[in-house]
Amino acid sequence: MLPFFLPYGFWTRQGFAHDYMAAYHHAYTVGFVSMMIVGVASRVVPILAGLDASRLSRLWGPFLLLNIGCIGRVSLQITADWFPQVAFPLVGLTGFLEVAALSWWGIELWRVMNIAANRPKLLVTSVQPARPQLISIAN
Repeated sequence: MLPFFLPYGFWTRQGFAHDYMAAYHHAYTVGFVSMMIVGVASRVVPILAGLDASRLSRLWGPFLLLNIGCIGRVSLQITADWFPQVAFPLVGLTGFLEVAALSWWGIELWRVMNIAANRPKLLVTSVQPARPQLISIAN
């Protein structure tokens, strides 16, 4: 979005397109940074808890809600330059979707950490790494 910032400002006859820049910031922070945090933590927390990842939920719901909320927010903020009476009331709905997604994700990770603490039979047993074998080339 950033390469199109100046053409968008020129096209809309704005010296500085505030709504477009706000949409860019939201796309970067929620669309990239938050999704990286959600994705990495969803993978790392079960590993650190010692749980078998195949027994856990896949978290598709929070992933979809967060993406829908982010796409909606970015689209509506850009649309606010043209139709502010329509776009601004709907921006709150996208925020609700994002907060709901992050809450769902947090509850799922909390549940994973509680499973690890309360049910040791689900824990993955310790696996020893294979010892490398040295091959002699002397013969």
